[in-house]
Amino acid sequence: MNHQSAFDRFQTRCAPVRWLVAFTLFLAAAASAIVIDTNTTITLANTNYDGLDLVISNCVVTMDGQRNFAGLRVTGGGTLTHSSVANGNITINDTVVDEPQVLVETNAVTLAQSNIYAASVVVTDETGLVSYTNDLDSLLESLPDALLSLRRTETSSIPDGATVLVTYNYIVASGTSGLDITVSGDVIVDPGSTINVAGAGYATGIGLGSTAGVPSSGGGGGHGGEGGTSSTGAAGGVSYDSVYQPVDKGGAGGSGSGGQGGRGGGEIKLTVTGTLDISGIIRADGANGTNSRSGGGAGGSIWLSAGTLAGAGLISANGGMGEPVHGGGGGGGRVAVYFNTNFYSGGIIARGGSGNVAGGAGSIYTRTNGTSSSVVLVENGGVAGRRTSLTGTPSNTQLRVLDGAAAFFTGSLNLSSLLVGSNATMLATSNQSLTVTVTGDATIQSGGVLTGVGAGSSPGLGTGAGGTYNQGNLITSGGGGGHGGFG
Repeated sequence: MNHQSAFDRFQTRCAPVRWLVAFTLFLAAAASAIVIDTNTTITLANTNYDGLDLVISNCVVTMDGQRNFAGLRVTGGGTLTHSSVANGNITINDTVVDEPQVLVETNAVTLAQSNIYAASVVVTDETGLVSYTNDLDSLLESLPDALLSLRRTETSSIPDGATVLVTYNYIVASGTSGLDITVSGDVIVDPGSTINVAGAGYATGIGLGSTAGVPSSGGGGGHGGEGGTSSTGAAGGVSYDSVYQPVDKGGAGGSGSGGQGGRGGGEIKLTVTGTLDISGIIRADGANGTNSRSGGGAGGSIWLSAGTLAGAGLISANGGMGEPVHGGGGGGGRVAVYFNTNFYSGGIIARGGSGNVAGGAGSIYTRTNGTSSSVVLVENGGVAGRRTSLTGTPSNTQLRVLDGAAAFFTGSLNLSSLLVGSNATMLATSNQSLTVTVTGDATIQSGGVLTGVGAGSSPGLGTGAGGTYNQGNLITSGGGGGHGGFG
């Protein structure tokens, strides 16, 4: 006897219909996505893709600036990147040809475009055969909103009331290279696909972290970690940028005898309302120093914020290798990851590159949204290298300095816990106290070091400065410095 209720029988008969409706909605959603499957550059001035659901498949898409998408998927071996510009600044120009303007007496007319290069302005008669001279026949004057006006001079050879043709170059858009993408839905980076800005940062001689070769080999570029020193003493680049909101590119390695050093890594910022699934790779590594004796580039910046973080891929902002054995290694980059829910099981690394002296570790900041607790990890894969600045680290942070890393800061740190692992160091900087307040546990493992050696007052300074004995103009001896005991 069939005891199935009328409602259950209705549900059974409707199940295929519900499946068909769901499948139809899925196809409609897939059909609404814009698929890019050929190499494409989306310039700063191109807003045609904004607000759309974008799929990048089996090609390289280059874009810059702030973007807003409904969804984003990188699949089928595709790559999303940004422009590689030596100084990080992008300017897109265009040309207006033969813009007609009527010039009456000395009354000014406003040219149609803004941000015009004044030196590029050419004025001719209507036939284009007679060219007029700027400042002699016509005058250009700046107006608000980056506009230019044009008028006849009192002694102009342009006939009063004549129509002239004006040709000029102007700036369509300008900004900095980098990915700054906000997505209202989900972002998926499939296996074998990448968001990759490796080597797309600063070029040698440009940016806070770059260095110069002295005399024939280059130090490593700096960013999160300082760059390594070259075999001839060329200093590595400095450590800079925010620990928890990184927005800058990596510095380049210094030049060697064979040419420029490796470029720094670029910058990635992804703000995702839904799920950020990283099953592929998000990479902002510095480039290796491939020219003889050149330094490696520093890792760039990766700032991710997601409702849900998922996947088992890789997030990497490593420094590039210095050209063996003379070039310095590039410092690691800066990574910050925020999420409401975390299911991500892949790797996150920001290590210094190898070289004559290895680059310093980068920093990895993670935080659950809606909480005040965060974790900062500084680790260098077991390789002792240069230092990492943690200045500006937020309060209530769990700090872990591990595996060859050497961290320093100015001012003070307020931490919820501190772990300095074996083969790792916390340093005081010159003339600065090492002031750390820890509300929870502080652990210095065997082989770990918390040190202020040599970081006190400079010679001749401070209450306990030792004196010197002069014989004429010759300094012959000096007394020891004092503190707890006399010098």
